[in-house]
Amino acid sequence: MYDRAEIIIAGNNIINKELSAVIQNYLGNLYLKQSEFSRAKEYYEKAYTFFVEKYGKDNLKALSINETLSGIYLMNGEYAKAIPAFESSLQVKTLKFGPDHPDVADLHNKLASALLYVLPLAARN
Repeated sequence: MYDRAEIIIAGNNIINKELSAVIQNYLGNLYLKQSEFSRAKEYYEKAYTFFVEKYGKDNLKALSINETLSGIYLMNGEYAKAIPAFESSLQVKTLKFGPDHPDVADLHNKLASALLYVLPLAARN
């Protein structure tokens, strides 16, 4: 089933780019649920690129995809990608929703978790 969707979006110039990005996001979701992180990351990155180019980094769909990608980067040990991605989402959501919003608190927690992997033990105190 997923292969058919991949073929349709890869070989069909008729489908508009936004619909293609939405399908890529859904494929990312499906592969993530199957723990196929590298394939999920591939589709999320394509969808994220589209939404950022079309609507900007502060678009809620782009933010959502960016946060999912950040989690995948973290699981894969790609801290150099995870931390700036979490920081970017945190900055935008703080401006959009304010510092006391639950989504902002959640991002603070995720960023702290990512930083624990890279900061030396002495720097944590």
